[in-house]
Amino acid sequence: MDDIQLCKDIMDLKQELQNLVAIPEKEKTKLQKQREDELIQKIHKLVQKRDFLVDDAEVKRLREQEEDKEMADFLRIKLKPLDKVTKSPANGVSLCCPGWSAVVQSQLTGSFASWVHAILLPQLPE
Repeated sequence: MDDIQLCKDIMDLKQELQNLVAIPEKEKTKLQKQREDELIQKIHKLVQKRDFLVDDAEVKRLREQEEDKEMADFLRIKLKPLDKVTKSPANGVSLCCPGWSAVVQSQLTGSFASWVHAILLPQLPE
């Protein structure tokens, strides 16, 4: 059961409970009073389930955010040598860390040049 379905179920139960609560206490049957108690318990259980799902989603979001930060830090450290590469390599490719990184100049138009950073996986010897 997902968060949206839980919210819908809670709202339906709350509506039914509100209808029962609107009945004056003196006029309620024993069955209606029992139903009130059942509804309160069901709502309570569903709210606990929803809280668990929300907490779980928040933990996952924070974990992913931390993983993103770690990856960004890792790439910043690994790609830092690319900032020190000369901007005009003779053959168009300059390896700054052989086996994993390269800076390539490509002519996209006659007057526009861009530098592309690429991570290249190490090649096994043949």
